[in-house]
Amino acid sequence: MYLVPLKVPAGWEVKWNHFYDIRAEDQRLEDGLIDYPFCEDMLYMTHQGRMRAIDLGWYPECDPEGAYHLILLQGHLEIPEFTHQVKQSVTRKIGGQSLVYRLEKQIIYDFEHPVKSFQSKDIYQVQAQIDVFLSCE
Repeated sequence: MYLVPLKVPAGWEVKWNHFYDIRAEDQRLEDGLIDYPFCEDMLYMTHQGRMRAIDLGWYPECDPEGAYHLILLQGHLEIPEFTHQVKQSVTRKIGGQSLVYRLEKQIIYDFEHPVKSFQSKDIYQVQAQIDVFLSCE
């Protein structure tokens, strides 16, 4: 199996990628369902600076009648309230090495209200739409 080639611009981070260049029909099992990788969590990418995420899955999972579902998500910062001053970083020496732990802002993505969505059974249509989503400002 080969991954579908994607043109991932700088700034995007691929969290996981199981978007393979195979057809659902080729993964059919004896019970009629389709096998890996036709699941809900096929591809997930984030762009911290833009607070955007791209999510790709096959829905319904393992169903030969399913399709790829691609969504573009907008995030918002989750800013916790503290009752006292919180350190932004901590440095520890372990085995002669200095490790720095930094507190980062958490970005929350609203999966219920995507900015854009796309559905198709065609790998190459999905590939082209991922490129469009990657270029969205």
